[in-house]
Amino acid sequence: MNMPPHYRLQAFDDVDSTNAEAVRILQAQDDPPPTWITANSQNSGRGRRGRTWNSPPGNLYATLLLRPRVRASIAPQLSLVASLAVRDMAMSFLQRNDSVTLKWPNDVLLDGKKLAGILLETHRSDGGDIGWVAIGIGVNLIHFPLDSPYPATSLQQHCGKHPEPSEALSTLAWSMDTRLSEWNQGEGFEHFRNEWMEHAYGIGEEICVGLGGSNNEMRGTFLGLDSNGALRLQDKQGEQSLQAADVRFLRTRKLEQQGASHAG
Repeated sequence: MNMPPHYRLQAFDDVDSTNAEAVRILQAQDDPPPTWITANSQNSGRGRRGRTWNSPPGNLYATLLLRPRVRASIAPQLSLVASLAVRDMAMSFLQRNDSVTLKWPNDVLLDGKKLAGILLETHRSDGGDIGWVAIGIGVNLIHFPLDSPYPATSLQQHCGKHPEPSEALSTLAWSMDTRLSEWNQGEGFEHFRNEWMEHAYGIGEEICVGLGGSNNEMRGTFLGLDSNGALRLQDKQGEQSLQAADVRFLRTRKLEQQGASHAG
């Protein structure tokens, strides 16, 4: 497989999850090199907030394990960096006029439906910084869930063809390497912030933001990202910055009530 230099590749037929395998690497090795971990399938794939990630053979399941050496407040930016790299990869297999957008904080949408998700897990070092980051990435190349909370799609469903997982991973690895160099441990984030918002889904729209718990939510207008990558929300109390939340667009709810498919 054609991979960027200085990265190790560990490929498996089946694992519980590639992010779990990243933890095992950290437990077994003191200072592993940047490592891509991939599997043909996962039997316990994970999404954000403990959700299950359905993982049949044919899609891309990969985790990048690396040590960015940044403060805890900077590490969440890597989810946005990864989403742009996934967008780069998807666009390389699509037509120029295809709509690939980014939904804060960790989804990549194709024509408004979920194509890919990102799961960022951090592991602290003794010095207090974020010692290691596992960036889990799942891309629907062939399969996509029919019973997910938000409509989903795949490259196969959208355009009738798809890359092999190994080709998709190679393309993603090179794009991620370029994006990480541009990000430069957070020094280049302002460029990323502007580019991310150019491809953002739903800026200026009304959203419902879940903060955890059955009744803990806020409503307001999605304004984009602040200088650190947090979500900017305009509500009745003024402008808020949210570091972590689940976002649902209110137009999605109206469309679902009408029986139409649209991303949330």
